[in-house]
Amino acid sequence: CHDCSGDSLFQKLILADMPLDTIKRIFVDLVIAAGDTTAYTTEWAFYLLTQNPEMQERLAKEMAAHDGRGNMLVHGLIKEAMRLYPIAPFIGRYLDTEANIGGYQIERNSLVLLSLYTAGREPKHFPDPETAKPERWQRNEETGELREVLQSHGSLPFAIGNRSCIGRRMAMKQMHCLLASV
Repeated sequence: CHDCSGDSLFQKLILADMPLDTIKRIFVDLVIAAGDTTAYTTEWAFYLLTQNPEMQERLAKEMAAHDGRGNMLVHGLIKEAMRLYPIAPFIGRYLDTEANIGGYQIERNSLVLLSLYTAGREPKHFPDPETAKPERWQRNEETGELREVLQSHGSLPFAIGNRSCIGRRMAMKQMHCLLASV
């Protein structure tokens, strides 16, 4: 992969004067937690490519046009693999306060689960939801809006907010580099 920045997480942790044991623990957590999930998502992305020769051709053209790095189509392919085949099937949260969700009164301290599989196939958010369309994640150059995603938070493979996946950027970069190198 061609994007190597000198401003790494490791450098930031060293500069933050963290104890070496803490730094080791953070890196072990990142590598172990990201290994299987990143590998499985990458496998699903390859599966999507095997099912769509036209997508393979478009990806090859993009790779040739961008000096082997790929860009928007690779990114969209990864997003589609995560949307259609989420590795973690649910996001669960306990409510701090009672809430009304979809007309249902939910008590405080209740566990609420969001099915990522179902959310990623919701036609209100993703037209033609069963079809892998990497271009749906490309932005309109004039408006900046996603082309075919009506709700960007309809797919939350890394969760969102304070408890989102700390390894999100690393996982995306690993998948992007792997897919772009094949």
